[in-house]
Amino acid sequence: MLIGTATGYRPDLNNPKVLMVKIAPKDTSEYTPDVVPDTTDVDAVNFIFETNAGIQLYFYESNPRESADGLKQFKFDFRDRVQTGFTLLKSALRFKKPKYQPEIRIKLNKRDAKIIYRALPENASIVLKIK
Repeated sequence: MLIGTATGYRPDLNNPKVLMVKIAPKDTSEYTPDVVPDTTDVDAVNFIFETNAGIQLYFYESNPRESADGLKQFKFDFRDRVQTGFTLLKSALRFKKPKYQPEIRIKLNKRDAKIIYRALPENASIVLKIK
């Protein structure tokens, strides 16, 4: 069992909740639904949480081609792999032992990945059970 903390999104808790004032319609022809379109649904979902134990949790969208942003997901993954490779090469050229960073890659659908990202506070406690 591994216990650690991760960094993530923290909502602004200092602002009070905004109440919606709604005027009731006179009949059904004046009714407009309260559906607010999700404006964050334009990019592929990719993010990394790093624990204080050095484990990195990668979250990917399972179907980036459906969101038409497969290239952005490829760039995200490629940039991270190049950065890791550069760090390993630099430590090899200096004849130093590279820092070991295990990683866990998780593919979820876009909706579930967003829910996880929004639900975790900045210093979340993570318990990882491996069976």
